[in-house]
Parts: sequence; C-alpha cells; structure tokens
Amino acid sequence: NGKRTALISSESKETVDIPEDVVIDSLYYDRDFSGQWGKPGTLMLPVTMKAGWCFASSMQIYVMKDIRINGTQSWQIDVYENGSNNEFLANKPYFVRPSANRLTYNSDCLSSSHPAVMNTSNGADNRIQALDKWEFIGMYSYKEWAEGDPDIGYLYGFAAKEKVVDGKTIQEGQFVKGKAGAYIRPFRAYLIYNVNSTAETPKSKPFAKTTAAGASMTASLTSEDLPTTIDVIFHDEEGG
Repeated sequence: NGKRTALISSESKETVDIPEDVVIDSLYYDRDFSGQWGKPGTLMLPVTMKAGWCFASSMQIYVMKDIRINGTQSWQIDVYENGSNNEFLANKPYFVRPSANRLTYNSDCLSSSHPAVMNTSNGADNRIQALDKWEFIGMYSYKEWAEGDPDIGYLYGFAAKEKVVDGKTIQEGQFVKGKAGAYIRPFRAYLIYNVNSTAETPKSKPFAKTTAAGASMTASLTSEDLPTTIDVIFHDEEGG
C-alpha cells in the first residue's frame, strides 16, 4: 500500500543491525506480555517515538533511577514513569507495562516533521550506568551464558511472570541472578554488576561492606555479596 511497516518478532534470535536510517510509517512488536494490563517487562527498540497515547495498545514506560539495599537484606531498584509527553528513545533500555501482546504505534503521531526513523546506531546508549558498578544493558542480539563465563554470579534476568527456580518462587517484577544456561533475546535488557567498571561508589555508600569489627568500608562486591533476587519498584511520575 505504499507504506513501510516494521514487523518485529520477539522470538527471533537474529541479530538486529540497522546501520542507516530507515523511515517507517508504522510499527508492530509481537510479544507475549500475557495481555494483561500492568504486566512488566524490559524493552529496547531501534526507533525514537513519543510515549503515552501514541502507542495504540497503551503502554507505560519507566526509566531506571537507582538501586539500593532496602534495610539489611532486601535489595530494590526504583524505576519512574517516563511521562506521557516524553519520548521513548531509540537504543535505550526501559521497563514497560503494556496492556496487550502486540505493541502498535499510532500513525497519527507520525508526520513529515516527526517521522519514525529506525537505526540501531543512533540515539541513546544501550548501556545505562546505575549507581556503583551496576549496569542495565539492552540487547539487539541473542546471548547465552555458558559455564565459566565471567558474568556468571553477577548478571540478572528480569522475571515478567511468577515462576519457580531451584525450588524457590520468583515473583513477577524481580531480577533473578543468572547461572550457566541463562539467555536473553533481542529487544530486551538485563542487569549486571560490572566488577571491571571504573564508576565510583556514591558518597552515600549504599553498597558499603562491613568488616568483622563492624567498621564500614567501601569496596567492590563479590558474587557471594550479591543477592539472589532484586525487587523492582514501579513509581508514577509524582513518585508514588
């Protein structure tokens, strides 16, 4: 019909590489979000679009702000709604809560002055540096972690639905520490504690270790220091 539509399959393992601008008239992203309002997930797309009502299926978009120890044992990540007037930036990982399996972008939001341009090289960085050495990384390729991979013990996958892992119930909306055999498909994001990062520990020292004598000391965490699960807390635009 003379229109160019991007059809994205969430189950594909093919690497997505769009090195030059491709202008599209519409976009469909087919993925099982369980078709229930509020089911969370991670998402990265190679196109910048307006948020809010521009997604015909309705989708709330959240940005990762910080990660901290809540109390003595529970770890949590705080994510905040991006806002109805903000943009969903290309090549930047987000948390999302859609209301349908297929995300459809409303063509009324597109115009000659605001086209939808696909490119995996332009736009935001797919690696968000959080506090300390934590990184939230979006993927355009399939990756599986094999036995002996140095990431094992430091990487986390997001649980979009409740499941049982090694006899323990993982709640929807938690990050779960990955082990050998863990994998991720394109258009999703994972969390990792990058021990090789040069980022400085914040002055508030939310990740400070405690010595046997009880004195606080700042140091990189080991795999044994890191939790099995991390809760993700979704906040609205006002912080509620």
